[in-house]
Amino acid sequence: MNPLLKFKVGDLIKFVPATGRWKGEEDRCPGDQIVGKPAIVTAYVPDETHDWGGRWTVFCGGYTFDHWGDFMEVL
Repeated sequence: MNPLLKFKVGDLIKFVPATGRWKGEEDRCPGDQIVGKPAIVTAYVPDETHDWGGRWTVFCGGYTFDHWGDFMEVL
């Protein structure tokens, strides 16, 4: 796992908008259904190709799914 990643399994996070990746790009929303909601990080997914915060498996609202770290903030 990349040591620069800011999350670890068991962290409580919330979903937040991410800043634009390039000049002129507006903030990006993680999804209207999850923005502002808390979740628990359950795993790191090592095959994320862009390395924008890494790809993580999370448990949120009774569901487990993968999401990108640039849309997550540790509580």
